[in-house]
Amino acid sequence: MQKIATVLIAATLIILPSLVLANTNAPSAVENGQRNYQALCLACHGELGHGDGIAAQALNEQPSNIYQELSSWFESEAELIDAVLNGNEEMPAWGHELNEKQVKEIFAYIESINQAK
Repeated sequence: MQKIATVLIAATLIILPSLVLANTNAPSAVENGQRNYQALCLACHGELGHGDGIAAQALNEQPSNIYQELSSWFESEAELIDAVLNGNEEMPAWGHELNEKQVKEIFAYIESINQAK
């Protein structure tokens, strides 16, 4: 019994630090969101997600203000995620590029940059 306990303690001391280090090297949700937002959303939705990107001028319909919609009582997060994944009106569907977790990371990024301003 004591030998098993010693082995378990030794294994924990070896494995635990590597798990902690692995987590500190992993990008945060906001960092992942930033990367995806800048690659896929920035041109239409602009620097802060307000719908004022450079490509917005060429569209028939103004892109949505994502930041405003995230705090709106009229749209749920599920509806916003659905719009990103499946598209609507002039917005392309990004479901082939993104999953629900990645969309939530984009939303976290938008909220973080707007709160910093």
